[in-house]
Amino acid sequence: MYAFVDTNLLLHYPLPDQVDWCACTGAKEAAVVIAPVVFRELNKHKDKPESRRLRDRAATVLKWFDAFIDDPTRRLREGVNLLMLAHDPSLDFAKYGLSRDLNDDWLLASILEFRIENPASNIVLVTEDRGLRVKAIAQGLPVVRLPEHLRLPDELDPVEKKLRETEDELRRLRNAMPNLRLVFEDDSDRIKVALRLPPKITPEQLAGKMTEVKQKHSKMGELTAVGGLLALSVGVPTPGDYNKQIEEFYTDYEKYLIQLSEFEVRKQTTIILEIELSNTGGAPARDVHVFMHFPDGLDVYDEDGFETAMAEPTEPKAPLERLQAAIQTMKSWPTPPLFVPPRMPSIHSIHSNVTGWSIKRSDTYDVRGHVKELTHGLEVGFGILFVVFESRDAVKSFGIDYELLAANLPEKLSGKLHVIVDS
Repeated sequence: MYAFVDTNLLLHYPLPDQVDWCACTGAKEAAVVIAPVVFRELNKHKDKPESRRLRDRAATVLKWFDAFIDDPTRRLREGVNLLMLAHDPSLDFAKYGLSRDLNDDWLLASILEFRIENPASNIVLVTEDRGLRVKAIAQGLPVVRLPEHLRLPDELDPVEKKLRETEDELRRLRNAMPNLRLVFEDDSDRIKVALRLPPKITPEQLAGKMTEVKQKHSKMGELTAVGGLLALSVGVPTPGDYNKQIEEFYTDYEKYLIQLSEFEVRKQTTIILEIELSNTGGAPARDVHVFMHFPDGLDVYDEDGFETAMAEPTEPKAPLERLQAAIQTMKSWPTPPLFVPPRMPSIHSIHSNVTGWSIKRSDTYDVRGHVKELTHGLEVGFGILFVVFESRDAVKSFGIDYELLAANLPEKLSGKLHVIVDS
């Protein structure tokens, strides 16, 4: 049995004299055949700088061949010879669908030519290369694989070993550091909220409301001479003075109705966010500073600031005390209830370890928080944030850029939270 071997077999399996070729091929006698392309590939591996282990192995195999080159009659072992082909194949590569640019095809060409020159011989290709096995079978060549237990262990050369140890050390150090990020309550970096905008107050609705106000608070007619003297004697303003004040009252009330409509919009476009700091690393995080930046078109408040900012507009008062009875009638109008912001249940209590949100406004909003220490595997919250759109036109999805600085992290961490608005 003539057993052709490829280069990988010589690099990753024992030297040919250490393999029982008769048992592997099922033959009583065998000859291990080395094609010229195998020598070329071994020489390339010997001269490659990438892997010292492969360089050394290729050099060992080539040196081992020297004994058989010096003595061609030398046998590998009982019943097994070594045959080294001296010439490359001269057959037509294209006829057999082979390419001269591929080393595997040069090996197949050597086998095919040997079969043509020795038609009565039993020939087999011994390889672990999947691609080469597929090509050989397509050419009608039998293929044999050596037992897996014969494969040499993948020993690392000193340079590769040192590199592997360095990578392991870096991995160990990374695993022993905090891994910080900001998340929402569901441990995700994005949240989806649904907002339903109330309808705008139309000019017709505003005009209708003002008609009702003017009917309830009409202007004063002209007084008679006697009435005028009486009014002056008791300190009641003249019709001219009163009507001027009532006009101002109409203007103020119209502004109040518009503010009330805008208040309703802001109330319905408020998003409540609970943002937490998460540590999924292998060590506690110490002295962590959180910096968040909100985009344009938003107002950002903590709980106290929100309650102040979202106080319902105060209804303007009538111009004169003697109209208080009429004002009481006007106050019987149904008005929107006072908005009380919902209190969200807090998962993490705010304690001395955590400094709640500090909000600074310039053109946009910058929000800061601080945590003294956060154990690995845990999360901590800073308190509720209220995000209010400045107008109905500003309602859209937005992102929150953030940076994290910790005393036991060499560099700052950057990230982004995403608020997806469905309106």
